Amino acid sequence: MINRKIIFVITLFLVLCFGACNKKYVTNNYCEIPKEGWSYSDTLNYQFKIDDVNTKHSIFLNIIHNNDYKYRNLYLFTQLYDPDSVLTCDTIQFLLTDPSGQLLGRGIGETKEAKFILADNINFSKQGDYSLRIIQGMRDDYLFGIEKIGFVISK
Repeated sequence: MINRKIIFVITLFLVLCFGACNKKYVTNNYCEIPKEGWSYSDTLNYQFKIDDVNTKHSIFLNIIHNNDYKYRNLYLFTQLYDPDSVLTCDTIQFLLTDPSGQLLGRGIGETKEAKFILADNINFSKQGDYSLRIIQGMRDDYLFGIEKIGFVISK
């Protein structure tokens, strides 16, 4: 009987701890890029829901890349749709290597994760479902060396 109570308390504690850890993220999603390359016509899609318009949020883009990427920078076209389907477009440039060609970001070996802050300490104006679309803007039919693109919103 005591063993069941101890197991129940430990299980409840772990569930509460792990559940609380994830509440700081509104979304934390990665889209994997095919090994055959990221086609100019391929769009990455991210869906997320904003429930709290009073809390400040930070928005990040995480790019996992490797030595097969042959450029210093990466241009992305973004399309953000709010709950009323209002579209906001932007073109963003990210530096993925230093001037000598060394990959920027964290990681060991030839794969690095570069984290970029897109917005810090902002409030969303509307509650509801949002959609973000990302298209590579490098004018190559296929980009190689980009493995994943992560989209993260934290509170």
